[in-house]
Amino acid sequence: QTISQVLIYLFIRDVFGGSYEIDDSIFNIAYLPKVDDHLLGDDHNVIKMVTKENEVFHCRLPKMKDDSEDASSESSEPQHASPYELMQSSFDKPCIYKSGVYWTYEYCHGAYIR
Repeated sequence: QTISQVLIYLFIRDVFGGSYEIDDSIFNIAYLPKVDDHLLGDDHNVIKMVTKENEVFHCRLPKMKDDSEDASSESSEPQHASPYELMQSSFDKPCIYKSGVYWTYEYCHGAYIR
C-alpha cells in the first residue's frame, strides 16, 4: 500500500507541481540544422543568443539599406512621412484595437487608451 501511495504522490507532484514551463505560444518556430560558429565567419548580421536552458541560436538580422542608394536619388526631399501623416488614419477612425495573447488593447484618438 505504501508503494501505491508514493506513486500517486509522484504522479500528482509531476502533474500539478512540476518545475517545467507551459508553452502556450501561438507562434511556431522552424529549427534549421545546427551551424558551427566557425562557418559563420565575421558576419555582423548574425547575433548569437543563448536561452536560460543554454540553447544556442544564431539570429540573422536583415541587411540595412545603404545610405548611398538614397543619396543617388534626384529628390532632396525626405522620403519619410510626417508624424501627422502617420497618425492621420487614427483621426478618421473612432478606435483601433490590437489583440494580444491574453489582452486586447484599445486606442481611441482624443478619448482614451486602455
